[in-house]
Amino acid sequence: MATIGADLPTALQVLLVYTLLVVGMLVVFKYKKNKNIRFILGPFLILIGVIISLFDLHLYLSGLSFAFIPLLFFIFGMRLLFTEEINKKSKIGIGIMLMLAGLIVFMFPLIIIINFGSTLNFTNFTLNEYSIIFIMLFLLSFIVFLGGLLLILLKEVKKILKITVIALILMSIFVFLISFMMFYIYPDPGLPERCNVGYLFPCEEYQIFSSDGTVRLVFTSDTKEPIENLSVINASWYMETIDTSKCSNISMNTYYPEDEIELICDFDESLFPPEGVKMKVKINMKYTMQGHEQSFEAELYRTIEP
Repeated sequence: MATIGADLPTALQVLLVYTLLVVGMLVVFKYKKNKNIRFILGPFLILIGVIISLFDLHLYLSGLSFAFIPLLFFIFGMRLLFTEEINKKSKIGIGIMLMLAGLIVFMFPLIIIINFGSTLNFTNFTLNEYSIIFIMLFLLSFIVFLGGLLLILLKEVKKILKITVIALILMSIFVFLISFMMFYIYPDPGLPERCNVGYLFPCEEYQIFSSDGTVRLVFTSDTKEPIENLSVINASWYMETIDTSKCSNISMNTYYPEDEIELICDFDESLFPPEGVKMKVKINMKYTMQGHEQSFEAELYRTIEP
């Protein structure tokens, strides 16, 4: 995935995006001396923040920008809903803001479909929960954009403004919903990669491969006594759960303290996210030690490799 600059760390990119969004929002809602600055410079700063996030697809989809932008649009819509009079300059500024909101939100499902279509079952645009939300988002963003344009061009705008504002509020709610769904599937890329297999089994290596859907985990046994009958109960990520038959057989051995254990699980590669996306995988396992069966869970959070 492309980033804004090879030498620019993700943390600085996140800080820059948030700064532009916050400053843009403050200009729109707090700066009252000059309405042209308020309704043109504010949206412009927000747009720049979103454009910067577009240079890194992970940042764009993670909710760093889209957990914040729908809140801005929602507050903006609620404020307009209870505004009684709008002068000519404000009308133009509000129209620009609405058009900008429509364009920004229109790009959101479009980029998700282009980059994650097969993962979200969008190859044939099946009517599932994602496609219904995306179709509604397309329609609402078009209404908001058109309403903003008409607000600039027409003189009598009360009815148009009301319909547009209602669409804006609904659009914000849908963006909140889809942002939550995307965050659940693809967690925040700002989070560090990790491998947690429990205090008795220190993690040594962990990899996720997009080419064949393989998850590889290497850990050591830090138990005081040998363990037997080590096996996988199930392994899962958001789109798929597999049983022990899809994982390498590790139950035939007796593992002594400090022994290294390698586990490989095969998922359906056609469901995997694209290379470069961070992905969370959980593997539930059990073993027997001194005649007692015990279970534990391994959790991997790792960038997908080719």
